[in-house]
Amino acid sequence: MSLKVDGEPRTRILQHLDAMFEKQSTLLAKLNAFSLSNDPLEDKIAYLATLPEITSFFDAYPFLKQYLARLPLEAEYALYSLVAIDQGAVVFEGFNELENKLEACTKVLDILLSLERFYEPLGGIIGYHLKVLGLMRAQLKGEPVESGVSYLPPPVYDIRENSEELNELVMKGISTLCDIAELYAVGGAGDRLHLVDEKSNQPLPAARLLFLGKTLFELLIRDLEAREYLFYKLFQKELKTPIVLMTSQEKMNHAEILRLCEKNSWYGRGKESFFFIIQPLTPVVTIEGNWAMSAPCELFLKPGGHGVIWKLAKDTGALAWLDKQKRKALLVRQINNPLAGVDSGLLALSGYGFKHNLALGFTTCARLENLHEGMNVLKEKEGKFAISNLEYTEFSSLKMQSEKKELFVANTNILFASIQEIMQAVDSMPIPGMLVNMKLPVQTLRNKKLVSVDGARLESTMQNIGDAFTAKNVGLLKTYIIVNSRLKTLSVAKRAYDGATFGETPEAAFYDLMKANCDLLSTHCQVKTPPVNSIEEYLKYGPTLIFLYHPALGPLYSIIAQKIRGGDISLYSELNVEIAECDIHNLTLDGSLLIEAHQITGTVDPETKLRQFSEQVGSCTLMNVKVVNRGIDRSTQNCYWKGQIQRKEALKIVLEGNSEFIAENVTFHGAQEICVPANTRCCARPAVDGSIELHFEKMKVDKNQKWKYSVDSEKQIRLQKCT
Repeated sequence: MSLKVDGEPRTRILQHLDAMFEKQSTLLAKLNAFSLSNDPLEDKIAYLATLPEITSFFDAYPFLKQYLARLPLEAEYALYSLVAIDQGAVVFEGFNELENKLEACTKVLDILLSLERFYEPLGGIIGYHLKVLGLMRAQLKGEPVESGVSYLPPPVYDIRENSEELNELVMKGISTLCDIAELYAVGGAGDRLHLVDEKSNQPLPAARLLFLGKTLFELLIRDLEAREYLFYKLFQKELKTPIVLMTSQEKMNHAEILRLCEKNSWYGRGKESFFFIIQPLTPVVTIEGNWAMSAPCELFLKPGGHGVIWKLAKDTGALAWLDKQKRKALLVRQINNPLAGVDSGLLALSGYGFKHNLALGFTTCARLENLHEGMNVLKEKEGKFAISNLEYTEFSSLKMQSEKKELFVANTNILFASIQEIMQAVDSMPIPGMLVNMKLPVQTLRNKKLVSVDGARLESTMQNIGDAFTAKNVGLLKTYIIVNSRLKTLSVAKRAYDGATFGETPEAAFYDLMKANCDLLSTHCQVKTPPVNSIEEYLKYGPTLIFLYHPALGPLYSIIAQKIRGGDISLYSELNVEIAECDIHNLTLDGSLLIEAHQITGTVDPETKLRQFSEQVGSCTLMNVKVVNRGIDRSTQNCYWKGQIQRKEALKIVLEGNSEFIAENVTFHGAQEICVPANTRCCARPAVDGSIELHFEKMKVDKNQKWKYSVDSEKQIRLQKCT
């Protein structure tokens, strides 16, 4: 943050903000007095009309004075509020020279009305502006947002080691999938990712980032499908989990998400499975205390943070929609963290919440000091405790009650929430975790020219809804924290790699995913693998091993370890298993092996486009198989994290519909593609001359080899091959 604005020293800036803050505080107090006494809106308008700045403003803008007569009371009050906080002349600078004044007025009024309605609990437009000014003053002075608070290391439940108790939580999480809904915050702008459409060159939201050849949004849906498929395999029941999506209008995010859903036929789930809530865009306020303007009557707007998600879900009827479907809880995820669905973390989180009938749960992991990560804390104030969150922007102004920073764990934005508890919490804390972050300058109009000035908008954090759940004793808290391995929990794609800082980039997220997947192979599947290379070597040569799989293969590591067992994979090889039903034992791989099933978890009705889980899927059995080919072409510019990879040679096995491929005691050399038609079994056998013979035969529906799932006495899921 700069110390001066156009040569103005910090002290003078603070004096100016202090004066504005005091004026707006007095104004809001007076208007709140009208509200508390239930006086009609006309009385508020009449009071504002007595202010000298109101009269002088409308005298300077004769069109607006005439326009005012057409407005309903709510719109008139919103416009008066704007002028009362001295932003009328800022927003309407250059208005008198505009040709289409009516269109400009309508556009501004729409924004003002939206702001007034959503932030009504703060005092509408005036309250929003006052809150931003107050938070900016506190940040410039280095003051904490909240005084009289102590922050302690929070109590956590550790799931990093396998145990029978963890197995029980996971099973609870699986069995209650029919009671849970999912809430995804997908409205991120992704400014630092520099995403643009390759054809139109238009900026794109974070949800459109290609990762592993798929959008980040699709990866969320795949993770959910995998958990639903696991439920189906255990209980033979179909699930269609309702999904609430918080989008935004930033970079056409809402339209882009809709387009993705429609293009992909709503991912086989049906349009009725989705409920959209749109995150409001809020004004950016400059360090001078003025709203930023990109052009006359064009406010510079940004999304107001994820903390609005709870109020939005309640106001729009999303929570009531879920309640009607008998859903009891929400699992909440954010768009830019593709690792959150790995292994058992999500199931254990919800399982713990359901088992102990709790209101709110957090998944956490160890923090990395060099990244801009918030932390989960135990907050104590006036003898009451709450599990809360602190953003990294607040660290410098706080004194932690422990010198051991490692005891404070990372905030991951992975949450479990009771729907009924959240509906009540919103009433007492409609916008949790309010803060400002003046980290980037904004371009704003001043004297008909664009200038660069430090600024911020009111942001909020969804995890700080935990502040609403307080208790006089830590043991009585209705909130909890699950701590998991970082490689199974958190690696975000927030910004483009600039050649210098590696963390929080798609490259880093892919590197972490490969570390996790290689650990799965070596530790759990007992496959001999090459060591993971250093970050420097990875950036130069690519990963030492690429192992990717459809999450329905597990998603639990304990399940995947029963499907892939033993073997040896050579340096710079690639194994991509886009399938759920496979049995791979003692595979020797030197090169690229790609297995792709067209029907992974069941069938899709050609007319309705709805997915139905079934046993009519592709399956693959490889026993004592060797695959040797030249694999990935490392001399080309591969973008591994996008899934854009050039290969010299590969063995590709494609399973169409309900089909099966079986290979035992054979060696595949060079480039080869084997396509197995629907309702067909293909067996690869060694020929007398050393080559491989492929035998194709028709098979009856559901007669290919698959796994039967059951649960043993230790709450472990056991697989048994059935034919």
